[in-house]
Amino acid sequence: MQLGSPLSQAIAVGTKVYVAEKDAHRIVCVDRNSGTVLWRHTVGGRLDSAPTYSKGLLLFGSRDGCVYCLNAHTGERIWRFQAAPHDAMNVAMDQLE
Repeated sequence: MQLGSPLSQAIAVGTKVYVAEKDAHRIVCVDRNSGTVLWRHTVGGRLDSAPTYSKGLLLFGSRDGCVYCLNAHTGERIWRFQAAPHDAMNVAMDQLE
């Protein structure tokens, strides 16, 4: 298994490992035993840290100003909350944020 982009620290829950591909705006779920990528979920901005796991959910913030909640098993988005007061995109490190 090979992932691109700088990676965040990883978190492990059972047989799954979750990591953020920071510049790719993506959370990746990897099988701990085989190294197989089980799913990827891309969001609207850069990710600075690994997600937080709680009761089958992954929670994380993105530089697009939103907080996301994913189903940890499938990678499906449960909800998205725009935490920024308004949607104002800037460019930083050649990335739209």
